Amino acid sequence: MPNNILVSRHPGAIEWVKLQGICIHTIRHHLIIDDVRAGDRVFGVLPIHMIAAINAIGADYFHIVVSPTPDMRGKEWTVAQLITMQAYLQGYIASAHPHEFVPTKAFAPRTSQYEIERAEQLQE
Repeated sequence: MPNNILVSRHPGAIEWVKLQGICIHTIRHHLIIDDVRAGDRVFGVLPIHMIAAINAIGADYFHIVVSPTPDMRGKEWTVAQLITMQAYLQGYIASAHPHEFVPTKAFAPRTSQYEIERAEQLQE
């Protein structure tokens, strides 16, 4: 039987997802990818490499989408705040690119003017 897994450590998000009428079978603060099976549905705010791993297993991923104002960032949100921010669930499909990115000289990080000046100061 497919499992509905919610990945969140935020009480407001957990309660908000429950209010969406979704029967959550498992709540995790951190996702253990080995616990995900084909057919499962995973809900949360996860990084893209984890979404790709979920999809590769044959499970579905649903992202909790919010658009906070700058003053709301980095804070715990209540259910009421999530509703005010018009939070919604959006399914996403991701896959890893077949090649790892290896920077070449053209993509090498550039040294900032600050770093150059700081290095000169340290040599004095």
